[in-house]
Amino acid sequence: MVVVEQSKQVGQEIWLRSNQSLSWRGNLQVFGGLAVLSLLIAVGFALVGAWVVLPFAGIELACLAIALYYTAWQASRQQRIWLTIDQICVEKGRRRLEQRYVLQREWTTVQVFRSAHGGSVGEVSLCYRNQIIPVGEFLNQADRALLVEHLKQNGLSIEIHHT
Repeated sequence: MVVVEQSKQVGQEIWLRSNQSLSWRGNLQVFGGLAVLSLLIAVGFALVGAWVVLPFAGIELACLAIALYYTAWQASRQQRIWLTIDQICVEKGRRRLEQRYVLQREWTTVQVFRSAHGGSVGEVSLCYRNQIIPVGEFLNQADRALLVEHLKQNGLSIEIHHT
């Protein structure tokens, strides 16, 4: 998801976030529903003498909990690109700031890799001197194309490479 905000103090801010089909609360509700269903079935089997089903139901629920947590953790990635008159600031993180890059605008270009066949936008990077900073790597193709369009509208030079 690409969200553009105008700020008087900073200039333009471009927020990049993963598309999430379900919130953390929704994940917990799905997990709770599946846990109740699985445990009812496992207890039913245990009552008729097939008690071996219980540990496997527990293992299944533990694996599901780990998978849901990992998916939600991966989907919490976000990036913020600040565009001012003379600088570009890129901040990356999940729930808090983990990385920050400050680039001089006049020396920064945007590298876009497109497939030679379909022309879809692949990897997008900001290049400053000999430093390459990938941005929006978790976005889908439509959102990456929107990101490139916003960067182009803000006067950044775009270098397109075909793979």
